[in-house]
Amino acid sequence: MEQQDDAKAKLLIARALGLLQYVSKGNIASNHVNMIAALLLLNAEAFVQTANRNASQVAWTAAWLAYIEAEDYIQQQQANLVQLSSTLYWNDHYDRLYDGMVTTAFALAVFDENYYEIGLQYTERSKAAYLKSTLQHKHLKNNLPNAHPLSLQEQQLLQRLLWIENSLFQEDTKGILANTEKVKQLQQQQYTFQQQLKNIQAQLQATYPAILSAHPKLSSLTQWQEKLQTHECVVNYHVTNNHIFISVFNSDSLHTIQLPKPKNFENQLLLLYETIQVSPSNMAFPDSFYTAYTDLAHFFYQQLIQPIEHRLEKRVLVIPDKLLAYLPFEVLLRQPVSQVYDFNTHDYLLRHYQFSYSSAIQLWEWSKTQTPAASTALLAIAPYFDSATGLQPLAHNNKEAATIRRLWRGKLIRRQEAQEKEFKRLLPQYNIFHFATHGITNSEYPNFSYLAFAHPKDSSEDGRLYAAEIYQMSIPAELIFLSACQTNLGKYHQSEGLMSLARAFTYTGAKSIIATLWSIDDEQTAWVANAFYKYLKQPNSKDEALQRAKLDYIAQSSHIFAHPYYWSAMILIGDNHQLARASKSKQYYYIFWFAVSVLIIGLAATRKKLKKWYISKINMGTG
Repeated sequence: MEQQDDAKAKLLIARALGLLQYVSKGNIASNHVNMIAALLLLNAEAFVQTANRNASQVAWTAAWLAYIEAEDYIQQQQANLVQLSSTLYWNDHYDRLYDGMVTTAFALAVFDENYYEIGLQYTERSKAAYLKSTLQHKHLKNNLPNAHPLSLQEQQLLQRLLWIENSLFQEDTKGILANTEKVKQLQQQQYTFQQQLKNIQAQLQATYPAILSAHPKLSSLTQWQEKLQTHECVVNYHVTNNHIFISVFNSDSLHTIQLPKPKNFENQLLLLYETIQVSPSNMAFPDSFYTAYTDLAHFFYQQLIQPIEHRLEKRVLVIPDKLLAYLPFEVLLRQPVSQVYDFNTHDYLLRHYQFSYSSAIQLWEWSKTQTPAASTALLAIAPYFDSATGLQPLAHNNKEAATIRRLWRGKLIRRQEAQEKEFKRLLPQYNIFHFATHGITNSEYPNFSYLAFAHPKDSSEDGRLYAAEIYQMSIPAELIFLSACQTNLGKYHQSEGLMSLARAFTYTGAKSIIATLWSIDDEQTAWVANAFYKYLKQPNSKDEALQRAKLDYIAQSSHIFAHPYYWSAMILIGDNHQLARASKSKQYYYIFWFAVSVLIIGLAATRKKLKKWYISKINMGTG
């Protein structure tokens, strides 16, 4: 009976698709593309239901082919989109599509092991899709002739669209006082510029098809593995409605497991996040959060890490999925806790592994290929805030930045001199940037999240470095440390991840970013940041320097101040290796001591020979 129902459902879906595609041949096709995509996905899901009952390779292959058809159609439609807001419209389809494709691929892996890698590839396609495609387009455009007129026009239109988006945002903040006529005019201009941008990009495509059509393919597993060092692994998560897929690979192996998703998984995960992102010194902090944290931190260790822990290396790159993007994995607890208030002694994963993160494997891969300047010159920024900025003063940011500047012998712009205009002027001269400032997240309008600078001295800048501006910049830095609130926090979009300031800096070409997952404590963050730079200079890799800084902080803190709220918000995104200069310094260090050792051994051997020669001469004389 169920098989008959499946057959009827597939027949109805096929008829509906045929009717829609026939109607869509006219000018009204745009009214039907969304419905066609939904029906194609429904068709594939019907095949999955059949495969779940039959559990045969033929049934799962039929489901796979149905998903391939749906993927081709959705990709064709998305290719016509220009703006992020338009692209995000398709992300619910992509999320549903790739959840089905990953599930189907791993089901087929039972019959053909090659599907383990194919499944991993599709988990990768499901993450930061728009960001990766725009980065690819950006890299390809770098191959165009310098200052091509069409390319310049494209940049001008992007700037105009940015200005319009900013103006619309300003009107929206006025609420009922917004000028509706102005909003209407701006929206009309926005539509006009978007069409012009689309035409220019089409002309660029037609003029340089060999360049702009050469979309880089997703790297193979082998290519990813080649970029891993000894004692380093990648842990990739994919969460569907019913399952959690975890893939772990190091330089020579790949292992994937499928786990049932626990009941209330998302709610429990959000509760864990809530228990660590609220300051225990806050009067509103409930006592129940202490027990809730320790229980949930051990529970999620059991769910997310314990099943694959025997595969882990010392250095772990986490590729999270969906709400896992809000979780710093180092707070998870390997052992149940009896003394919940004794935060100095908890068995955090931080004690065992050096963590780094990336929204997607390909973004991490690109961070490895970025080639910043050989210099590791540091610029520290620590603005002063008063009533004119509308932001609270930061009591410790000036001391934090000054200490780092002395340690690194860099440049510091602080107080009223920490101007947005000055930062942009100095930008090309530096390769490490430390921002000790306010970070303001705008979940509704992610492009208008910003880093705050001192109150501007003139009207050329507004003292706010918006995410939208950052996306237009090129900052191929070795490291950007965002010692500010919520710099890796933002609204979560399906198939894109967190729309954060850190994401914007990723687009600029920065190799590594340290960003925060919640509103941080100024004083304690300064302590961890200073320790991080000390260890980074010794030298250590970035992930080890951050791990050691956090462990030192926990060891020296009183019980309550060792709570994860104070130290775990800061996470490392992207490349986790040593600074280029530090790596060379370490090589020179080893070469120096090797040379000294050889010299000492050589002198000792020479002395021994001289001694033998001298004794032989004495013996000859006495003979």
